[in-house]
Amino acid sequence: MPAPVAHGGVNYRACAECHLANGRGKPDTAALNALPAAYIEQQMEEFRNGRRDASVPGMSVRSMLPVAANISPAEAKDAAEYFASIPPAKWVQVIEADVVPKTELAGYRFIAIAEGGTEPIGNRIVELPVDANRTSMRDASSGFIAYVPKGSIAKGKILVETGGDKTTACATCHGTGLHGTGGLVPPIAGRSPSAIGRQLYDFKTGARDGSNAALMKGTVAALTDEDILNIVSYLTTLPQYSSDLKRKVESARPVHCSLPIGMDRAQGAVRREEMCAESYEVIRVNTPPLYHAYPESASK
Repeated sequence: MPAPVAHGGVNYRACAECHLANGRGKPDTAALNALPAAYIEQQMEEFRNGRRDASVPGMSVRSMLPVAANISPAEAKDAAEYFASIPPAKWVQVIEADVVPKTELAGYRFIAIAEGGTEPIGNRIVELPVDANRTSMRDASSGFIAYVPKGSIAKGKILVETGGDKTTACATCHGTGLHGTGGLVPPIAGRSPSAIGRQLYDFKTGARDGSNAALMKGTVAALTDEDILNIVSYLTTLPQYSSDLKRKVESARPVHCSLPIGMDRAQGAVRREEMCAESYEVIRVNTPPLYHAYPESASK
């Protein structure tokens, strides 16, 4: 595993802290596995140049800014090639539901509350770790469940495949099977609906600029929040695309190299979550339902 991924560098965190050792990420971060290395490097450059930001203050995307500012081009290339070489996986299970577990914030992510109970899903994506404890310890073998409103997958399929008189069919740019094209148009199938949904929203608001942004802004201009929710719900049900890089990668395993020295794994994981929560403000009200900081009204 390259040093930037496992340990980070001067003034930037290890990539695996947020994106995991296998690059499959979490709802609050992007899945990097099987993305083209050239695309990952391009996005690092756009973070560095201030062309990528978050529509909502305090979102975890801003933790990329110090990384991009301090990582060297050679280190970025090494990390990008590592993540691009990791094969696809079914990391997020999608379940259509009317009711979902009651949740609370844990860092940037929602987890089911210990007391249990359920609540209406409303117009939300509720993406939860299969095992919150394993996720908190950066266990790269424990995935996620995304609850989405009933009917959203079928509605999203129409929008993705035809545009539904609102937008352009996704395959027009993202290619057959939505596997990406040309190395700089990314694959979008089989990834976190929360993460992909945020990107569509950020294109719509202009928070995400840079390469291909003009094309995406036109594509999302007429989409409602519900349309975006439906689109990403469907996209997540599709199989991921495998990178054509052949580097042998270690099997997925928990990453402990970044936990504070002198603490055992569980204590270190708790402190890591506390540090993440302290570093960035998490907004809970007046934010789009696709973000992992939902409006209060959507939770009632």
